[in-house]
Amino acid sequence: MNSRDLLETARRLVESGAVQPTQTDLRRAVSTAYYALFHCVAAAAADLLTGSGSHSPEWHQVYRALEHGKARSACQQQGVMQMFPREVRTFGDTFIDLQKARQQADYAHEGQYLKPDV
Repeated sequence: MNSRDLLETARRLVESGAVQPTQTDLRRAVSTAYYALFHCVAAAAADLLTGSGSHSPEWHQVYRALEHGKARSACQQQGVMQMFPREVRTFGDTFIDLQKARQQADYAHEGQYLKPDV
């Protein structure tokens, strides 16, 4: 999965030329942006642990091993996160926020609207 392509898709959904994007476009854009971030982390972990861009069977195994809930839980461990530089802590907060936004976008009941700035 190419994270840059996913981000470009999310951008196109929001900037489709319409004055106001539809709720469907906003929801898909949020979900797609989250998956771009998630796949970027999965690829970075696979590259780090098996060799950059090798795409070997081992690379795919590491790539597919990342779990959404466990990744969120790791980012929520403030005691651990405080040991990392500010950029890593900011990433963790962004991951948590974007995952929550994705869950709202994918599972919110009809009539619950997303704002264009989500």
